[in-house]
Amino acid sequence: MSITLGRSGITLFKALFYTCFSYLALMVVLGLIYPLTVNYLANIINYDHAHGSLLKDEQGIVLGSSLIGQDYSQDLRFFQARPSASNYNALASGGYNLGPTSDKLEALLKERASNIKERYNLSNNIPTDMLTASASGLDCHISYQNALAQAPIVAKENGLTLRTVYELINKHTHKEWFLSSDIVNINTLNYDLMKLQE
Repeated sequence: MSITLGRSGITLFKALFYTCFSYLALMVVLGLIYPLTVNYLANIINYDHAHGSLLKDEQGIVLGSSLIGQDYSQDLRFFQARPSASNYNALASGGYNLGPTSDKLEALLKERASNIKERYNLSNNIPTDMLTASASGLDCHISYQNALAQAPIVAKENGLTLRTVYELINKHTHKEWFLSSDIVNINTLNYDLMKLQE
């Protein structure tokens, strides 16, 4: 016995068959063929990005990724990343979710400003990204102004000339099409700085 559905005359068996066939076809195309194709093309077109843009030392030990921010706060020889609400933990990525009228946020920014002024001998002209965390807490970039503000201390701590440090900053500076100012990849910058320390 077959049950006819609506005016189209399609039986229940046919409707179930078409539904199951569509489901299996989409599962194969979107769940198997598409991911494998994208993965294959990514490996051919840009192998480094497809495998996490890893930074390795001379022995091949992975030091991190050029795309995920890291905490350098314990070592003044390195450029410091933006503050992070997640302590640079990729599993806990996220921001503070504090509004502009938040007393907690105001106190946090004042504390950071005080520490930055003391550490880098700055006046009130502190780059915004030295004070504020990114939305993800994993930003691997700092502004060009931020890098320049840190340069004298980094040069002093590493026994390098300021010119050498400026050259390193410029090497790792680039412009994103949606940003008005230049940005610096802090991970690749510190990686090159680490090489100079060896």
